[in-house]
Formats: sequence, C-alpha cells, structure tokens
Amino acid sequence: MVKIIWDGKDFVAADKPALWLTVPSRFEKEDERQVLGRELEKQLGSQLFPLHRLDFEVSGLVLFAKNPSAHRQASRWFEGREIKKIYHAISGPRNFSHWPKDLAKADEDFDLKKEQEWKCQILRGKRRSYEHPKGDPAITHALCVGEAEGGRLRWQLSPL
Repeated sequence: MVKIIWDGKDFVAADKPALWLTVPSRFEKEDERQVLGRELEKQLGSQLFPLHRLDFEVSGLVLFAKNPSAHRQASRWFEGREIKKIYHAISGPRNFSHWPKDLAKADEDFDLKKEQEWKCQILRGKRRSYEHPKGDPAITHALCVGEAEGGRLRWQLSPL
C-alpha cells in the first residue's frame, strides 16, 4: 500500500520508496518494477497525472494532480518556477584512493560550509533527462548540512 502524505481536492502527495518507478517505463508490459503512479491510482480508484518524477533509486514525496485542469495549473507553476524543490541527500564518504598521485584531489579547495553551485547541461528525452553538451543549462544549489555515519555527508539540494 502506498503511503499518502496529503490528499486534497485537486492534488495528492505520496511517499515514493527507493527502487520504485514514479511512472511506468517505456517497456511497461515487460517491466516488473513497482510503479508509484499505478499503485496510487489503484488505491484511490481514479486516474492521476504526475507533476514531476523522482529517479528509480531515490525516495521522496511525489505530487500528482487528480484532474487535467489541476495538472495544467500545476504545470504552469513548475514552468514559472513558482514551486521550489528541496532535496535532502546523503553521499558516500569522499575517497580519492583511486586517483593518480599527480592529480589534485577534488576536495582540496572544496569548502563544505559554503553553498556550492553545480552546473551542467540537461537534455530532456522522451522518458528521462540526461547530461548532454546540447542540453539546456541546469543549476543546482548544494549545501553540505553535516555529516552522517561512516564519513558520509548530508546535503540540501535545490534545483533551479
């Protein structure tokens, strides 16, 4: 059963477990992975419209519209950047043991207390976005907010 975090007149927010798809893959008939949107539709007994996605490996809240007009309105909010997304992440411990000895380590001038700006170019495919030289500029503000067990780092990430 899908854990519903909030259920309103036009929208529903659900907790997507890691290792679940947000929406079906293009190989839906052969793909046996669990799909949050499909499970939530069965649970609520109605069609839903995803407003954003989270990668398969990621857990977190996903917002769905309950009708086409709510979907159009929320899509405008996302396009107009009226909605701010904040992700909380844990990264593995920094380990440069595999780097050649003559190569500077990436953390030598990395100030963990300062907000970082990560830039790349994202190309939007039919089902998934990926980094590509011809993609649109993408910026994420990243702030290390502390350490977790085993030398891992806790982050707050805000995609612009």
